[in-house]
Amino acid sequence: MKRLLCGLLAGVLLLSACQTKQEGPKTVIRGGGTKPKTSTSSASKGAGQKSIELIEQFAQDLEDTNFDLTADTPETEGEIYQTIRTDEEFGKRVAKILTENQSHAVSASEGTGRKLTLQAENGDMSNYASFQKLQETDNQSGQMLASIEMGDGSSGTFLYDKTVFEQLDALYRERLEGIKTEFSGNIAILTSKFDLKRLRDETGYDTNEFLQFGTRVLWRFTPHTEGYVKPSTIELLDTVTGQSVYTSSISETVTRMEKFSGEEGFDYRLITPTGIFYRSSTDRTREKVWRLPGIVSLFSASEELSGTFDMQYGKLAYASGDGIYLSDADGGNAQPLLFHNALAEIMRSAAGAGYTYYFNDPHFLSGGKRLSVSIVSPQTGQRRLGFAVMDLDSRETSYFAGATAANGESIHYLGDKVVSAQDEGIITLMNAENGDRGALPLNGLEGSLFFTQDCKSFLVWEPKVTGNTAFSSSMYLCGNQNINDRSRKLLGSYGGEYQPVGITEEYVIGANEDSRGLLLTATRYQTLNKAASQASSSSSQAETSSSESSSSSKSENAEGELPPDITPDL
Repeated sequence: MKRLLCGLLAGVLLLSACQTKQEGPKTVIRGGGTKPKTSTSSASKGAGQKSIELIEQFAQDLEDTNFDLTADTPETEGEIYQTIRTDEEFGKRVAKILTENQSHAVSASEGTGRKLTLQAENGDMSNYASFQKLQETDNQSGQMLASIEMGDGSSGTFLYDKTVFEQLDALYRERLEGIKTEFSGNIAILTSKFDLKRLRDETGYDTNEFLQFGTRVLWRFTPHTEGYVKPSTIELLDTVTGQSVYTSSISETVTRMEKFSGEEGFDYRLITPTGIFYRSSTDRTREKVWRLPGIVSLFSASEELSGTFDMQYGKLAYASGDGIYLSDADGGNAQPLLFHNALAEIMRSAAGAGYTYYFNDPHFLSGGKRLSVSIVSPQTGQRRLGFAVMDLDSRETSYFAGATAANGESIHYLGDKVVSAQDEGIITLMNAENGDRGALPLNGLEGSLFFTQDCKSFLVWEPKVTGNTAFSSSMYLCGNQNINDRSRKLLGSYGGEYQPVGITEEYVIGANEDSRGLLLTATRYQTLNKAASQASSSSSQAETSSSESSSSSKSENAEGELPPDITPDL
């Protein structure tokens, strides 16, 4: 997530403090809601019969079953709002509160207290109201300010007693606390030791890195902090019990987390700007640190870029001021492999003139026999503009000048020989061993589609709003030969807000937000270890909050059958 994490998490999770509410299934927004595009005021009508008629008309529309309602309430004092579930009963109760209590019209004004918002829509007709409890700093403290704007252009501002606000607030909170996502499909709720919602709202955090070890999932998140050093937290979650196994932290900025078996006793590593931390998923206390030799001078084309070295097989590959070098692990016997100044001519036809190009992201492939590097430019930020793969024995280089990636997180290494890069609705696959290349168009689904790690299939996520603004979504497994295939549904959700934020060899990791807070989930989309899967399936039934699981979803998960492989010959 990079974002939901907008967020989280992508989709995590991804909004600015001044953004207004957009049409669609977002349940957490920043700002105070969307107002109809009307500016005509009825303040000149005074506080007489016409003002009373305005309130009555608004109340009547709330009781009309043809009107869809959207209601927002702040979770804390401030500008963080959450959409609550509304229905016909909710509209009638709000209408009754507004019409059975006394009010009088006042000149348009704005208070500083807690605010509730409500919008009623019927086709092109949109009525908007905000209810604000006035603070002691406001002229009419101890009262509620109600601002109403009707779709026909009429509007008015009214004062109620503060007890009216308290009635409305209680009604809103009642509905907010009642939102709990219902799932269909095989899903496990993962309970973090951290209050993820509070962490996201207070600091924000970046994550889309999840590693799977059997039935356990390791994830890393980095809160936004001032300065260069951004400590990361690691947490291991069990998909069978749904519980957190342990947490650990690292005091340095982590640029990459990945599985790694090249060091005995360790199964993953964390790469930082100054070295590599080897860790064990089974023992949070085990750690081995390798530091960059002092004689190595790293180079980065800009502060936005990272990933300027890799170390495996006793060899160190790194980006220096004039190009990519290969040396011993201690920095000795450094040899130049690729020079930055050669890129101007190579990239001219693919990306055009006017850019300054550099090599970045060295990564060993094919058991250390080949080296993959990306091509970047300070003028294009984190975007990768191409790739090169060198055979370290022959020193022959294959260039993929037109293969682009949105950023470093959009680059994946599959099976020690394939480089995957995603950008602008296209996934490019490059074979480091034979130079083959294939492009997989996402057909407009790039915002909701995940490329599975087996390089054979896709997970398509389709969010939508149903009924009176209730959020729902569906997730399907399909082959890239037919992305529109919806015959294999893995998951359905209703209420709250669910979105996928990461993927492992067997699980889709999701972020779900409802009255319980922000929770991680795990949905199995294929099975690699049948015995582990059966144990996980029987145990997780008691832990999951699924309302029901369809038999078709269970058989699909148990069999683990995948669509045919129609990717390029990789």
